[in-house]
Amino acid sequence: MWPERYLEDGYYDKKGYLRREIIVEHAEEVADMLAEKELTSATLHRFYNMVLGIVQKFRTTGEYDRVRPQIDELEKFAAQAMKRKASKPAPVEFKQFIQKNVTLANKSEEGLLGFFQHFQSVVAFFPNTEGGGPRGNGNSVHRNHESEKHNSSKKNTSFHKNQSTRR
Repeated sequence: MWPERYLEDGYYDKKGYLRREIIVEHAEEVADMLAEKELTSATLHRFYNMVLGIVQKFRTTGEYDRVRPQIDELEKFAAQAMKRKASKPAPVEFKQFIQKNVTLANKSEEGLLGFFQHFQSVVAFFPNTEGGGPRGNGNSVHRNHESEKHNSSKKNTSFHKNQSTRR
């Protein structure tokens, strides 16, 4: 089940900041749904790496129009992932996830960066990235709580659409 109002308000709030639900609530719900539908961690990471490559190319060239064809190709690759025979095919919900986000990413540079941030959060919330299964059976159990405390004390953790994600 998709989160209520998933992506209906875009990635950003009226002030131009990434909306919390995009990087937390919706991202976690989407990750859990995709895991329940048995999307493999390998497929999720393969597509995340494609999006990362597109964003890096955009940041390097500064030319959004140059990467738009690559954004569109994500839909083609998602359809192919559903037809895989050698390994577990991707569920239809993953193709829908890609389609919904490609639609927003194709609207503007900010849309592409919002998609990247959202996808990054979905990957972070994806249960057990060591091969599927319920949350808590993989790396998520072995978090370094000291680093979480340190990271939570950092100032200015908001993300603005005109700001680089690298610090």
